[in-house]
Amino acid sequence: MFYKRFPKLSIITDTQTHMIFSMLTQQGPMPDIQALCPLLDQCVPSICIHHLLADAGYDSEPNHTYARDEHGIITTIPARAGRQSSKPPNGKYRRLMTQGFEHRPYGQRWQVETVFSMIKRNQGTVVAARTYHARNREMRLAVLTHNIMVLWTIGLFYRACREPFFTSTLEGVTSYEFVLVTGRKTSVFFANTRGVYNYDEIGRLAAVSTQMLEGINMPTLQTTTYHYTIVICWQSSSQGVLWTCCYKYC
Repeated sequence: MFYKRFPKLSIITDTQTHMIFSMLTQQGPMPDIQALCPLLDQCVPSICIHHLLADAGYDSEPNHTYARDEHGIITTIPARAGRQSSKPPNGKYRRLMTQGFEHRPYGQRWQVETVFSMIKRNQGTVVAARTYHARNREMRLAVLTHNIMVLWTIGLFYRACREPFFTSTLEGVTSYEFVLVTGRKTSVFFANTRGVYNYDEIGRLAAVSTQMLEGINMPTLQTTTYHYTIVICWQSSSQGVLWTCCYKYC
């Protein structure tokens, strides 16, 4: 039997910004299971990944072990490799996938399909090169072009948000700092007061800390923390004040 060879691109992407963090160019057909560790090796030194979502093609105990034990990354991969059986799968982490699979965050795995769709819609669906190395170069160029387009879009938003907001209070101008890639606020300035924003692993606001208040550096940070459930979000300050507000988990 003869297999038709074709260019194959594997990526790790951010579910919020659609920025591609790492890529692996290969010649198919080839199983996905061997691509996860090289993809992680590319991005882990410079990018902190909290939660990795992958389809069943990457399901293997060594992949779970490498991501979790070597790099401290939470993995969610359906345990569907091998012959279907009523018995739990072999391996600690694969067995965990059948006992406590996180369906809600796993729905964001489809964002990688959105990234592939963006590349095809913006740059075409055909790899024109004929040789193996030329095809790899063309796919890498497509990934680079995609990231530049994402950065350009985020950059426009970033520059717009850097404009000061004029308030009606005596403090006058309020300004914010943002992360260029994600667009998240990192800090706020007004008058002689400075606050810092922190986020959890899925991008929700986790805490707001006051570092400077009326020109005085705080010896102990005054922090408001945010905790989420499916129904409500409650907030508590460092002074022990507690209040609740409605929050719909989606």
